[in-house]
Amino acid sequence: MFSEDDLKYVANIFKHCTYKTLWNTFDSCNNYKMPKQVMHFAGKVHYWYAEKERKARDWDLKYMRKYVSNTVFKSIEGMDHGDMALFYPEQMAQEFRGLE
Repeated sequence: MFSEDDLKYVANIFKHCTYKTLWNTFDSCNNYKMPKQVMHFAGKVHYWYAEKERKARDWDLKYMRKYVSNTVFKSIEGMDHGDMALFYPEQMAQEFRGLE
């Protein structure tokens, strides 16, 4: 989905980041312990995931079903991780407006 110029731009940015900076960013975003007991609350949690990342989200989906029973799941058809926010922000805003 990215043009050659887009990929060159990203590659150039990565040249200015140290390995440690990239690792710390990844590590802080993706490695955290989830609690076994989740606080009960009356609201709903909306969990959106892209159809093309479904398999990668399997553990997260199982966790949410087990520990956060009031989760409303939504699969975004034809997209991969982050595509809606990056490529279709107007559609994403419209979806947000339609939430209960």
